[in-house]
Amino acid sequence: MVIYLDIPESIRRDRLVKRKDSDDGVEQRLDRDRQDFEGFIDYDLRVTNQDF
Repeated sequence: MVIYLDIPESIRRDRLVKRKDSDDGVEQRLDRDRQDFEGFIDYDLRVTNQDF
């Protein structure tokens, strides 16, 4: 079973910054994630927190 955790990019960015990743590293990670998950539909369950 594949569970897709749909977390807004702004939240992911904040978490990476709090981990003290470099600014370049944060942007590279987010760019790579955008490319890797663009059009991703091959999951069994999608979890989205509407509170964000």
